[in-house]
Amino acid sequence: MRFQNKRVLITGAGSGIGRAAARLMAQEGAEIAFTYHRNESGAKELEKELIPFGRTILPFRVDMTQDRQIVKLAEWIGERWDSVDILINNAGGLVERMMFFEITKEKWDEIMALNLWSVFLLSQKIGALMKEHGGGVIVNNASVAGRFGGGAGALAYSTAKGALITMTQAMGRELIPHNIRVNALAPGLIDTPFHERFTSPELLQSLLSRVPINRMGTPEEMAKVILFLASEDSSYLVGATIDANGGMWVI
Repeated sequence: MRFQNKRVLITGAGSGIGRAAARLMAQEGAEIAFTYHRNESGAKELEKELIPFGRTILPFRVDMTQDRQIVKLAEWIGERWDSVDILINNAGGLVERMMFFEITKEKWDEIMALNLWSVFLLSQKIGALMKEHGGGVIVNNASVAGRFGGGAGALAYSTAKGALITMTQAMGRELIPHNIRVNALAPGLIDTPFHERFTSPELLQSLLSRVPINRMGTPEEMAKVILFLASEDSSYLVGATIDANGGMWVI
C-alpha cells in the first residue's frame, strides 16, 4: 500500500498506460483524479473498475491542447483537494502521421501543445499547490521516439517527446528545492490503442523487428515503472528518464 491516502492526478487515463496506472495505484490505496478527452466509454469503464477499491474517484473531461481547460482542471483540483501528492502527465499522442514536407504549422502547434506545453502548464499549476503544501512527485510520460526520432511520419511527435525528456531534467533541477521530485518514463513499443490508430501492420512489424526482447510491452509493465517513480522506492531519482522498451533503445 505505497500510496495509501495519496492524492493522484493522472491525465489521459481513458485507456492504455494511464488507465493501467490508475488501476494499480488505486489497488495500493491512492485516491484518483483522472482526465480523458474523447474516450468517454473508457473513462466510464475505468471509473467502474476503481469503485470496488473504495477510493475517491474524480473524472474530468479535458482537451489538453486548450490552456483554459487545463487551468480550470487545476482550479477544480484545488477546490476539491488542498493539493496533489502525485501528478502523472500521461496524456499525449501522435495526432497524425505526417512526413517532413507535409507538416503544417497548425499541426505542429497542436502536437506540441498536446505533448509538451500541456505538461508544462499543468505541472506549473499543480506544482504551485505542491510547493504550498510541502512537496510532491511529478512523473512525465515521454517516449522512445524522443530518443531516436520515431517511426515514419512521427517527426513532430518525436521532437516533442525529446523536448519533454530535456524538460524533465530541467524541472527536476528547479523543483527539487521545493521537495518536488520530477522524473519520466520513456516507453517503447507498447500494446495500446495508439498503434491501432496510427500504425499500419507493416510499420508495426518493422518497429517490432527492432525490439530485442521480440514482443510489444504491456500497459501494466509501463504502469509498474510509473508506480516506482511515483513512490519512495525512487527517492534518490531526480530529473531521470527510465527507458522501458525491451532493448529497442540502449544507451
